[in-house]
Amino acid sequence: MHETADVGRLRNLIPHAPAGVPTEGTALREASLLVPTVRAAAPGPGDGRHRGAARPGPAEHQALLLDVTRAILEQDRDEAGLARLVFDLVAPHIDADIGFNYAAEADGLTLRLVAGPGIPEEFLPGCERLRVGQAFCGTAAASRLPFLADAARIAEDALAALPRAMGMRAYAGHPLLDRRGGLLGTLAFASTRRDRFSAGEIGLLRTLSDFVALTWQRHRAEAALRASEARFQALFESVPVPVAVVDPGTLRLVACNGRLCEMLGHGREALRGMALDSLDAGQDAEALRAALRAVVAGSGRSKLTRRVRRSDGALRSVSVSAEAVTMDGRRLVSETWLDITERLAAAAALRASEERLRSVIGTAADGIVVASAEGRILQANPAVLRMFGQAEAELLGQDLGILMPPDDAARHVDYLAACRGGPARVIGVPGRELLARRRDGSTFPVEVSVGSFEVGGECFLTGILRDVTERKRAEERQELLMREVNHRARNALAVVQATLRLTPKEDAATFARAVEGRVSALARAQGLLTREHWRGAELRALLQGELAPFMACGAGTAARGGTDLPPPTARLEGPSVWLQATATQPLAMAVHELATNAVKHGALSLPGGEVTVCWHLADGDDGRSVLRLRWAEAGGPAIAGPPTRRGFGSRVLEGTVRGQLGGAVSLDWAAAGLACAIEVPLGRTA
Repeated sequence: MHETADVGRLRNLIPHAPAGVPTEGTALREASLLVPTVRAAAPGPGDGRHRGAARPGPAEHQALLLDVTRAILEQDRDEAGLARLVFDLVAPHIDADIGFNYAAEADGLTLRLVAGPGIPEEFLPGCERLRVGQAFCGTAAASRLPFLADAARIAEDALAALPRAMGMRAYAGHPLLDRRGGLLGTLAFASTRRDRFSAGEIGLLRTLSDFVALTWQRHRAEAALRASEARFQALFESVPVPVAVVDPGTLRLVACNGRLCEMLGHGREALRGMALDSLDAGQDAEALRAALRAVVAGSGRSKLTRRVRRSDGALRSVSVSAEAVTMDGRRLVSETWLDITERLAAAAALRASEERLRSVIGTAADGIVVASAEGRILQANPAVLRMFGQAEAELLGQDLGILMPPDDAARHVDYLAACRGGPARVIGVPGRELLARRRDGSTFPVEVSVGSFEVGGECFLTGILRDVTERKRAEERQELLMREVNHRARNALAVVQATLRLTPKEDAATFARAVEGRVSALARAQGLLTREHWRGAELRALLQGELAPFMACGAGTAARGGTDLPPPTARLEGPSVWLQATATQPLAMAVHELATNAVKHGALSLPGGEVTVCWHLADGDDGRSVLRLRWAEAGGPAIAGPPTRRGFGSRVLEGTVRGQLGGAVSLDWAAAGLACAIEVPLGRTA
C-alpha cells in the first residue's frame, strides 16, 4: 500500500516505531506467535461491536492514528491525561471499555497505575500497584513483549483471576519502552463485549503504545530539562557574585542574575537586552566587541577590567572573568563580575600610605631597621647607612649582630626570643642606650627602641636608632661646664671674700670703690666666658675689656688737668692666644690690679702716659708652651723706688699668677715707670 503524506509525518514523529502502520497480515502473524488462541480466520462469534457490523480497515486505522497524534501534539497533558485522551479516542473504534496504563517505579520491580478508565471502582485498590510479572500487565512488563488474550484464554489462564472478575473477554497489553529498551510502563485495552481484538486493531494498539512511550520520553525529558533549568536558574541566582551572559556580536545581555541587578541598580527586565557599551564608561562598542570576540576565539578564562556606570550615575570598577559558552547553538560569553572599587581605592590609599611611609623613613634623621624573627636585616633607611658607613647591598641579609660590638652581638639573641609570638609591641625599655659598631670597627653610642609586629603569622623586628654621640659630648661639656661654673663661682666668691678682707678700709668711699672695681673685673671676665660658652677667651679681648674702663678714667683726668697733652693710652702687641676658662678670671684680676695701680700712681694717672702690653708664646723647660706677657708703663710720675710695704695689689698679683696659674711674676720699679713680667704655662690653663 502507498503511504499518505500524513503517514510520513507520523513516521517522522515516531522514529523508533515500525516503518509503516502495520497491515492486518503482519500484525496477525505477530499476534499468532504470542497468543496461539488468536485466529487469523474470518470473524467469529463475539468479534466486532455487534454481529455483522463492519470493522475499521487499515485506512481508518491510519486516520485514527493521525487524529490521536494531532490530539497529543495539540494538548499538553500529563501521563494520566495522555492515557485518558488515547483511550477516549481509540476505545470507541475497537469496542474497548476498560484501559490500563501503568508506569514503572524507579526500583524497576513495581508498576504504578497511572490511569484506569473503565475499571470498576471496587477493583481499583487491587489495581493500583502490580509487581512486574504479576497479572497480564505485569507479564507484558516482565517480557518486554505484547500480551494478548481472547475470551478462551481469559477463562482458562491462572493469571486472569482479576480480568475474569471484571468480566473482561478480550485483552491487548503492550510494554512502553524507551529508545534503549528500558521499561517505562504498560498500556492495555480490554473489552467486556467482544471475544478478541483483530490483528489490525492489535497492530494499531502496538503503534499507539510506541507513540505513547515516545511521548512519555518527551514529557519526561522536558520535565527533566525544566528541572535542570530550574536548578540552573537557582544555581545562577545563588552565585554570590554578579554574572552576565553577553552576545559578543550585539553586546546585548542575554541573561543576568540578581547580584548583577543589585550592583548596577537596574531591574532584571531592564538589564536583559541592554547593550554592554551603554553600561561601560571606559570603552566604546568596537573595543568591547573586539575583547569579547577574543574571548570566544581563545580557550579558558580571560581577565578583563571595566568601569561601569550604575543607574544612579555612580562609577564602579569591576574585574571581569570571561569565558566562552554555547547556549542554544550560539557562542556567547559568560562573565563573572567582581566589584573592586573599594579594593582599588584601598590599594591606592595603601600605595599613598606606603609612599608617605617611605618618605618619612627615607628622610628620618634616626636610623630605622626592619629585621626578620631570625635577626636578618630586611630593610634599612639612608640614616642607618650613613650612621654605620654601610652600603645597602652589603647590609641587607646580614645578621643584626653586624651593627653591634662582639660582646653585645652575642647577647642580642634574647631580643629575638622576646620577639617571637605576639602582636605588635615594644620590647625592652624605649630609648635604651647601647654601643653600636661602624663598618670600620669604631663604636659610638646609640639610643635604641625595639619593637615587633606580625604579618601573616610571621614575626618581624623593628629598631629605631639615634646616634647620641653629639648629645653625649654636649652632656659631658655641660657636666664640665657645671663643674667649672661651680668651681669658678666658688673661686669668685673666695676672691670677693679675700678682696673684702684685704682691701684697706681707711674710709668707706675708698673701700667701696676698690671693692666695686675688683668685682667688676670678675664680672667682665665672667661675661667674656659666657659669650664663649665657657670654652675660654681670647687674650687680646680680655686685655681690651679690662683696660677699657681705666682708659676712660685716664681721659677724664687729662681733661680736668687743662693740658694739651693727649689722654693716656694703652698699646697691645702679640699673637692670637686662646686662654682656657680656668686661666681667664685669674689673669683678668692680675691685669685689673696692674691697671688700678697705673691709674692711681703710674702712667694712666697723667696725660700723655702710655701702657704697653706685649706677649708671645715660648717653649717651656718641660716642652709645654708658655705665655710670656710684659706690662710696661711710660710717661707717668717718676718712681723713687720699690714701695716700702707690699700693698693689696701686689698680694693679688702673687696669688693669681703664682697660686692659681702656677706661673711667675716679677715687678721692676724703674724710675721711668713700672714694668711687670708674667709667665704662665699654657698646660696649666688647659
